[in-house]
Amino acid sequence: VGVPRDAAAARGEFRRLCKRGLLQACVNLGAQSFKGVGGPKQVDEGLAQLKKACEDGHGGACRFVADRFEKGLVVPRDPSRAARLRARSCALGDQTGCVNLAFALSKRSDFKSRLRTGALYLQSCDKGYHIACSNLANMVRDGRFGGRDVDWAVALLTRACDGGFGPACGKLSALYGLGKDAPKDPAKVRAWAARGCKLGHGPSCSLLGLRTRDKKASIASYRKACAAKSGAGCFGLGMALMGKQTKLARAFLVTACKLGYGPGCNRFGLLLRGPAGPRRSSPK
Repeated sequence: VGVPRDAAAARGEFRRLCKRGLLQACVNLGAQSFKGVGGPKQVDEGLAQLKKACEDGHGGACRFVADRFEKGLVVPRDPSRAARLRARSCALGDQTGCVNLAFALSKRSDFKSRLRTGALYLQSCDKGYHIACSNLANMVRDGRFGGRDVDWAVALLTRACDGGFGPACGKLSALYGLGKDAPKDPAKVRAWAARGCKLGHGPSCSLLGLRTRDKKASIASYRKACAAKSGAGCFGLGMALMGKQTKLARAFLVTACKLGYGPGCNRFGLLLRGPAGPRRSSPK
């Protein structure tokens, strides 16, 4: 506190403290060396320091190394080794490692893997990792962790949203909008979407724009959604501006298309064709 940030000086200090046996300093030094922060990039040295920190009991270091083996970055891709490192990370109390391990296990279909996935998400949720609560909600809603329990799913999503995890707010909004797992409730749709939007969740802002009757407020929500790289938000903004600011509207439709939102591509294609057929190339 009060000391100017100096990456080079920090790297030197981490090296000094690591030699004195401070494990977190070794982790920081390894990460800086691996990424080339505060000095030359020394990938092999940095990775070796992080592997040693993992062996010495630092869960975050195990997770860092696991990600490299999972993606084949610098080291040969080795999913089995990545799984073992994630398991060690979780066993050492790194909850992000537990969530990553659960996510990897969730791709398997056998009962044992589903049970372990749910247990890991529950553990991390209870320790305040709200993405774990949200992921667990998906499982219990679909009956993949015990019996199907929509009430528990709603409670988990509410907990995650209350904790500041925007996507959970968006899921709650969608749940009350679809009316499949809970009775349709337009007021709850808008309320949960507004909370998600306030937390910067683009799809929530897009849904809020769609459900808001006031044109000006709707456009404002779509702008937030598009700024958060929601293709649906950019599409909604483009459609809302069509006829008033046509050139700008088209630009937002192009953005929606580039973000992978199909209706944006389709609508822009229709505008290109017009009554006289194609006039210029599609967005690149």
